[in-house]
Amino acid sequence: MSTTKQKNQLRQLAIGAATGICAGLLGYALTSFLVDKSTIKSLAYSDSSWENPLKVALILFGIWAAWCAHELGHLISGLAQGFKFHLFIVGLLGVRRNAATDRIEWFVNRDVNLAGGIAATVPVRDEPGLRQKFALIVAMGPVVSLLGALIALGLSYASLPLLETQNTVLLRLAINGGFAFGAASLLLFVATTLPGRTGTFFTDRARFFRLIRGGRAAEIEQATLTVLAKTMGGEPYSALDKSQLEAIATEDSTMFQVYARNLLFRYHLDVNEPEEALRQIQLTEPLIGDQPALFKNEVLKELALAYALIAQDVEKAQFFLSQIHPAWDQKAGAAGLLIQSAMANALQEFERSRELAHSGLKLLPELLTKSEDKQNKRLLEQLGKKPVATAFL
Repeated sequence: MSTTKQKNQLRQLAIGAATGICAGLLGYALTSFLVDKSTIKSLAYSDSSWENPLKVALILFGIWAAWCAHELGHLISGLAQGFKFHLFIVGLLGVRRNAATDRIEWFVNRDVNLAGGIAATVPVRDEPGLRQKFALIVAMGPVVSLLGALIALGLSYASLPLLETQNTVLLRLAINGGFAFGAASLLLFVATTLPGRTGTFFTDRARFFRLIRGGRAAEIEQATLTVLAKTMGGEPYSALDKSQLEAIATEDSTMFQVYARNLLFRYHLDVNEPEEALRQIQLTEPLIGDQPALFKNEVLKELALAYALIAQDVEKAQFFLSQIHPAWDQKAGAAGLLIQSAMANALQEFERSRELAHSGLKLLPELLTKSEDKQNKRLLEQLGKKPVATAFL
């Protein structure tokens, strides 16, 4: 990652941290003004050894629940509009659609860049109003956080007088948890609406206005959604609008650039231009360090495929595979076996290449709904027939 990019990311994180600190100090000042000290002491009171640890656990859970509610606002609004579930992460909790099996699976998130939360649903058909629909999805996270803050803080504050007449363990726990959820929701609302970016990602506010204001940013967003809908809907890569892909590749965000270059790699494979396909994916190499681990691993697999299949450079392919963390499972689905088959073909181990290709074909979904699966099937079929030169593409 370049020094300039590192400075920009540090500046964005510093702005986010400063925003959070200011919001926290403001919350503390408001609490001190609105709640008298005797009430605060009542909330902190404990009549057993286990109550305080339980309060701490409940407060932490309230903060995590506020994160979940924010991301669920994005997720549910996407599903309600016909988008397909793809990814949900909050802290260590991860849920995703397995690219190889198309099944939903749980996993432990180890990427700190995604620990702050992400909910992804994707369009499966190109239709009018995609940009407006996605704008609603983006907006619903902050909306849910603001509503959650108002409701939780309001109910918790309204319950404080009850401490004078029935200061029970259950009431203290409920009010502490309510305040934690409400305060965290309010901080999330502020953090996702005031800064322009948090690390690699646009904030919800920045993304929302990119979508609705018009101009070049809106055109890039529209192109991205159109391309995403077509590839998730299974249209051939060759049917994509190349000018849209090239426009996305000029976006300042390295995530947009990597996404576009990867699609251009697949596009040029489809139109039998292997040298240009290799050049396009090579342009992602300087950008890998900027990507969250979950996305970085997918780019590394594409680079390995390109070097094995087109350049027939097994050493370079293995170099990229070695960078995947956790360690890459060579038998992980049809895509993994495609890379293995291409590497064996490059080493002129043709019988092994064919065996791997046939095994990969068996692991493809019965119903091929994505562009990637359809192209992978074609490549596996070619590798399964005979020794392959790059010209076959």
